[in-house]
Amino acid sequence: MLNSYAISVTVAAALLTVAFLYFLDSHPSGVTVIVFLFLVFPLATMTGFVIAALPCAVALRIVRAFKLGSPFFYAAVGAIVSFLAQLVLATIITWSPIQWYTDEPQSFAEQLRGVLHSLWTVGPVFWLAGVLAALTFWGLAGRHYGALPADQSQ
Repeated sequence: MLNSYAISVTVAAALLTVAFLYFLDSHPSGVTVIVFLFLVFPLATMTGFVIAALPCAVALRIVRAFKLGSPFFYAAVGAIVSFLAQLVLATIITWSPIQWYTDEPQSFAEQLRGVLHSLWTVGPVFWLAGVLAALTFWGLAGRHYGALPADQSQ
C-alpha cells in the first residue's frame, strides 16, 4: 500500500515539475532542466508526501469503511487533496514571515487576492496531478483495497 502511495505521489510530482518547467519557459535551457530535475522534482515529491499523507489516510479509511472501489471516487479525492495542498502551499508562501522578494509589503486584501489568483491560474495543473496520482493509486492498489477483509488491508 505504501509503495502505491509513493509511486502515485511521484507521478503527480513529475507532472507538476514538467508542467511548471514548460510554463516558465517553453524552450528551457539545459541548466534549467537540470535544476528542475535535481531540485524541484525531489522537493515537489517530498512536499507531496508530507502534505497529502493525512488526507489520503482519511480517504482510505472511508474507502475501507464503505467498501468503495470506484475510480471516480479516487479521482474526486485526488482533486480535493491536490486543491487543499495547493491552498496550503499558496498560504505558506503568501503569509510566510520570510519575505521571498523585496517589494513593498502588500495589504491583507492584496495577499488574499494573490492566493486566489494562484488557485485559479495554477489550480488546474494541481488538480490534474491529484487526479492522475489518485488514478495511479487506484490502478496499483485502490481497486482491491475496498474489497479486502479488514485484517488484510494493512
